[in-house]
Amino acid sequence: MASEPSARASEARSDEPTVERRSPESRARELALVKRVTERLVASLDFRQALDTLIEGATELLGVERGSILLLDAERETLRIEVARGIDPRVVEKTRIPIGRGIAGRVAASGEPVVARDVREVPGFELDPVQAADYVDFSALCVPLTLHGRVLGVMNFNHKRSGRPFAERDLEFALLIANQASIVLWSARMHREFLSKQVLDRELEIARQIQERLIPRDLPQVPGLESYARLVTSSAVGGDCFDLFPLHDGRLVVAIGDAAGHGVGAALVAAQVRAVLRETLGRGDALTEAVARVSDRLASDTSPELYMTMLVGIYDAPTRCLEFVNAGHHMPVLLRHGRARGIPATGRNLPLGIRPGQQFSREFPLGLRPGDQLLFFTDGVWEVESGDGRRFGDAGVARALERGARLGGEKMLDALLAAAVAHGGRDEPDDDCTLVLLRFEETYA
Repeated sequence: MASEPSARASEARSDEPTVERRSPESRARELALVKRVTERLVASLDFRQALDTLIEGATELLGVERGSILLLDAERETLRIEVARGIDPRVVEKTRIPIGRGIAGRVAASGEPVVARDVREVPGFELDPVQAADYVDFSALCVPLTLHGRVLGVMNFNHKRSGRPFAERDLEFALLIANQASIVLWSARMHREFLSKQVLDRELEIARQIQERLIPRDLPQVPGLESYARLVTSSAVGGDCFDLFPLHDGRLVVAIGDAAGHGVGAALVAAQVRAVLRETLGRGDALTEAVARVSDRLASDTSPELYMTMLVGIYDAPTRCLEFVNAGHHMPVLLRHGRARGIPATGRNLPLGIRPGQQFSREFPLGLRPGDQLLFFTDGVWEVESGDGRRFGDAGVARALERGARLGGEKMLDALLAAAVAHGGRDEPDDDCTLVLLRFEETYA
């Protein structure tokens, strides 16, 4: 700020010296102390330990009673005290300094140090009674912690043990430590983030393994029916799920769902829904009652934004009839005589978990014929967009099914996924994609 005195100009009256004479022995001791502090910092990759070492060495070097390191919270545009010496812990806990306010805030905003013989003489600085009680001699020193032009935080000091005000000599050594400390501080932060990422990666790997175990490996064998499935996640874990399992009376449950969002949260919702659905249908609940209970459990255990779309069907092999409930999901597509057609929805059911007490109605029963193929899918396939904004949509699904009508079930699903990805101009899906294909044999005993 051109209208304000520079950091060095603001420090002193002209009749007092700003540079103290130092003997070679004194300078050697000071440089040795800087080297020792730096070595201790370099030896520690622990973030908190690095900061503690830094403030301890800096206050020793400068001979001050009070010192603190304030780190920048860029999102909130404030500084918070991370470590301190000689400051009441209650003050440390509650202090939040807006960028641009006070000496520390101004240093963080400008990236320029401030050394003041008397803070009351610094233009624009106001000292309230609480702050005034913290100053013994009203002299202060504040230097930025910067790396590659980026301010990471500031170091703040006051109350020299000698009783003398801060001067150029103090600024010189504070900047020397700050330059070294900024590098180590950045390294320690990167190391902490690396360790955190390792922990997160391990947790995600465990979650992925659990989710994989929940995916049916050996699909149930039903007379006259072949079933195939694909689940591709866009991250380590995802919110898509499918399930096929037999009931005690021989009927087959077919379910496919898509939890809102991505990642671990969505995966947990999908796992819970699958478990509750198996529990309710396994004990003999009617289809609509089972879906309602699943929805109520989800609504009671999560917030409304963690909803899930789902389609649940029960197939009866002797009658070749599929009854199903659609909870806000895409309706399946039927491939018959080489032509694909969508199944119109008759219900207006909301997704699972929107609110407690939801009621669900069944769609019209679907009668299947020999040679029919029925595809269930999630948004990740339908919503793929081309460069000009055209979705893969119902038309893309239908075309892919018709082109792959004579392929085997596995190859048909591979071809459909490849067509969707190609439509989006990508090498792989950017959302979770799940496909379940039922093929009804021409004849069976």
